[in-house]
Amino acid sequence: FSFGPESRDIFFGIDQLMKAEVVQTAVQGDAPPTFFGGDKSDARVEQWIWVSTIHNGHGKAVALRVEEAAPIARDAEAKISVSTSPKAVLEEKKSRYVWELSLPAREKAELRYEVKAVIPEKK
Repeated sequence: FSFGPESRDIFFGIDQLMKAEVVQTAVQGDAPPTFFGGDKSDARVEQWIWVSTIHNGHGKAVALRVEEAAPIARDAEAKISVSTSPKAVLEEKKSRYVWELSLPAREKAELRYEVKAVIPEKK
């Protein structure tokens, strides 16, 4: 499912001590054409940024596996770039990004997932 610009809480199964908050921090669409090296670009730029904060309420460390769907361009001419922090592994066959980490007791982890699409304008 997709998160909107507001924040939502997710609980993992019946474990009420694990909590995840996902916030869409920025959405940019239909940006005006930009200039690269003095040449006008006839491309539209769209960008999405999500920040996930995962809280461990347990008194011991827990192992986490977080997955996020990889973007798929519907237009073969579109250029898609993805940035993740900390670095996620792309599982190409399953079209997803994966973070595997250990979260210490009563700590939180922040995951940043950024997608940018440069879409050429059709002439």
